[in-house]
Amino acid sequence: MININTEIFLRSVKDLNKLKLLVEVNNLDRPNFSAIARELGVDRRTVKKYYDGDIKKVRKSKKSKIDDFYDIISSLLSAETDQIFYYKSHLYRYLVREKGLDCSRSNFNYYPKIRNYHPIHD
Repeated sequence: MININTEIFLRSVKDLNKLKLLVEVNNLDRPNFSAIARELGVDRRTVKKYYDGDIKKVRKSKKSKIDDFYDIISSLLSAETDQIFYYKSHLYRYLVREKGLDCSRSNFNYYPKIRNYHPIHD
């Protein structure tokens, strides 16, 4: 007979995947989620969620309002353009005024093409 140490210490909810593995391999009863929750100081539903597998929130990838302006932004930020934008705010105001961009300044700054652009001043 093989003696396997099945002792496991739960320090956080992230350790619950180890517990599930032990329970399944050794054909044990499901653990008491309420007792584990009290011990860890979290809700029992949180314990069950992590025990079943930490499910990441699935987000829809939706088209950004700025995607339509990608070619314009790329050309304005390229080295070949005569127009130089030293500030992101100047580029944003130009696109709103001249090209009809309809988005918030924070969304504009978050857009990946803009985030990789490092002007002299912000």
